[in-house]
Amino acid sequence: MNTLELRQLFGAGAQLFQQRRFEEACRVFQRAVALAPGSAPAWCNLAAVLIELRQSEQALAAADRAIALDPGFAPAHANRGDALRLGKGDLKLCRDAYRRAVELQPRSPDLLNKLATTLQALAELDEAGEAYERALALAPDYRLARLNYGCLLILQGRAGRARRLAQEALALPGASESDQRAFADALEIIDRNLALEPALRHAVASRSPAEFIAVVASTSPGARPFDAQLAARIAECLRRWSGDPTTHSRIDTIPDSLSDMLEAHFSAHLGEDAEAARGTIDFLRSCGANESDKLPRPIDDKLLDAHNYYGAVQHYRSLGDADRSDPRTVAARLRYWHAFLGSHRREIAPGELKAFPNSVIINPDVERTAPGLVEGTLEHLHATIYAGLPPSAARAALVYYVIADIHPFADGNGRLGRFMMNRELEAAGLGPIVTPKRFKPAFGRALNAIRQQHDLRPFVYWLASCDEYTRGIRAELAES
Repeated sequence: MNTLELRQLFGAGAQLFQQRRFEEACRVFQRAVALAPGSAPAWCNLAAVLIELRQSEQALAAADRAIALDPGFAPAHANRGDALRLGKGDLKLCRDAYRRAVELQPRSPDLLNKLATTLQALAELDEAGEAYERALALAPDYRLARLNYGCLLILQGRAGRARRLAQEALALPGASESDQRAFADALEIIDRNLALEPALRHAVASRSPAEFIAVVASTSPGARPFDAQLAARIAECLRRWSGDPTTHSRIDTIPDSLSDMLEAHFSAHLGEDAEAARGTIDFLRSCGANESDKLPRPIDDKLLDAHNYYGAVQHYRSLGDADRSDPRTVAARLRYWHAFLGSHRREIAPGELKAFPNSVIINPDVERTAPGLVEGTLEHLHATIYAGLPPSAARAALVYYVIADIHPFADGNGRLGRFMMNRELEAAGLGPIVTPKRFKPAFGRALNAIRQQHDLRPFVYWLASCDEYTRGIRAELAES
């Protein structure tokens, strides 16, 4: 092995990496591993650049090769965690990789933050909080860790600590203008959520959202800024849309209770086959009209998810569609339905708009709308979509997509999105759908088609395929 040549390759690769010339850097590090196949740093560097190129399988293989050569090399374990996260692999394996990296390099704020976000995604919230605290103790001005920790504190119901976290950030010397804006927005949103909480709880308990919507409107600060990039994407989708090309089934009457229970079952991720659905349906029928807090305990949380979802569907229909098209009420209505669906899950902060930026760990490249732009963006896009599309599968697709990419709440956005999407399908006279896990790859591609090609057709086709599946499993249940 030529040590001088290897050092030169490392230097050249590192420079290209810093310049974000990742394909060129990849070729350099490929030469390095060919020259020194027994060098753990060479394989680790190759893994790092493959991660940037979004080649998760190759990156994981390179990281594993580095670990095999030097099990005590912390960056290799960190790259293994990054590759697993990028490849949407087992989050527990991802956590274990970051945990090992932290054990080897315990004073790295970046590694602690990565471990904490993974623990948070696995609902291991206390340990996640400890990791964030350690990261901030080492680097008080670490913006990303502070924002991530703020999101966790909200989910833990620790709004007071979240406020202090934001206040501490604003007091740090040298805070950038964007940091000041982000943490000032966080303080404002936390205070607004706290002020609205009594009215929201009363509205959900009494099943009467009108008064809450009025309270939100009366305390609204007026015109708000919105996410211009997301708005431009939606406008381009509307410009390119030429009509519904699918054969989604039409309905002449309100779906029956069996259809509603089936929708609730799949939304709670309680199983994919008819037999599993029968168990949920039997449970929901046994509950009768009882509220969640009146049901005998213990009950599995997912069954409570299904129970609340089923009740929400029926409650939504009982209210009618009077305010559905009014953009001034969209944020309040989404707060209400998020709280109704998740009233038994305090850990999702029911009905509280996000105060800190959030992301989905398995989709780290998808940029979500900043908290300070959420309400303005919801209002702007709601007005745009309802003006640009009649009731249709395409409008249902965009309603889901808006909730997915704004991600207005710290957690529970997927369930809310599916609920609102199905209500839009009903409003168009189309059958509500269920979404089996095996359709998820096509679902991901359909979302990316909206994000990248501004094309609604793959999502509308996906809705039609889900509709066909829904009709099949419903017929199987009806026969039995």
